[in-house]
Amino acid sequence: MNKTEAANFLGVSERTLLRYVESKRIRAEYKKGKTGPVAVFAEEDLAKLKAELEAPFAPSTAIVPVAPSFAVPANPAPTPEPPDAPTVPIHHLATLSVEQAATLYNVSRSAITRAIAAGELRAFSGYARGRRVRRRDLDKWVEKWK
Repeated sequence: MNKTEAANFLGVSERTLLRYVESKRIRAEYKKGKTGPVAVFAEEDLAKLKAELEAPFAPSTAIVPVAPSFAVPANPAPTPEPPDAPTVPIHHLATLSVEQAATLYNVSRSAITRAIAAGELRAFSGYARGRRVRRRDLDKWVEKWK
């Protein structure tokens, strides 16, 4: 199949199909055309990729590392900090970023963002640091769900 037919078969754009080729998810064979090389795709390869794309999404069980300043480890290991970069544990901060708030209460960032958009949680713009949430407002919002 040519590029257009293959993209239609998969239900994606031609650009997306080319991204799959670049990331080696599918192989393209280039043949001589009237004006230049033409990408040709094997039907077996397309069928395999289509099955992969239509498979239900299974969330990864991999552990995603969290930045150390956001984490609240159960048994913190002593790590030397540079003297010019003091750190404050996340549970001592008066205002939190959306990411920090989500990490502290083990909720998704989108849940915090939706609460801000719905007016359930007040937020303000920090100094070049994105949206910030007051800890006391966050505590009240979380108490409503307990």
